[in-house]
Amino acid sequence: APPVKYNVAIPTHGRWRPVGEMSGKKRFKGDNRPFILAHTLSFLSRQGIPRERVTLFVATSTESENYRKALKGSDWASVRIVVSTLGNKNNRNFIYCYFPKNAYVVSIDDDVERICWKFTDGITHHSLRTLPARGLETLIYDARARLAEQGAYLWG
Repeated sequence: APPVKYNVAIPTHGRWRPVGEMSGKKRFKGDNRPFILAHTLSFLSRQGIPRERVTLFVATSTESENYRKALKGSDWASVRIVVSTLGNKNNRNFIYCYFPKNAYVVSIDDDVERICWKFTDGITHHSLRTLPARGLETLIYDARARLAEQGAYLWG
């Protein structure tokens, strides 16, 4: 599929806190990185997604300040942070109105560590493969082309 301009929207709340405090996973025990940095932002970095395409949507100016402080000194220190509104439904509606009409927006959760696809029958981890590095942008381009073919506007 041909390359297209896209934006990545991440609605988030409270994920500026240390991942070691928020996650019960053993590998994060004692990890003081912000949760969002250990998850979605790290995933986007591995995928080579340009930082200027990414916007964090937070509920309050205090949340914005907390994220900015938590990300200071990281590769994501200057990520765009927009104060939207509290509540999942309201936040998603805000995001929809925030971008220009017909803008291609990929919304991604704030706790994503990887994306997998099922390549064979079965219901175990052996039937899944992790999207390779730089594979997300290819997926984004392909999804956009398929959406256009079907006259659809939402995927995830």
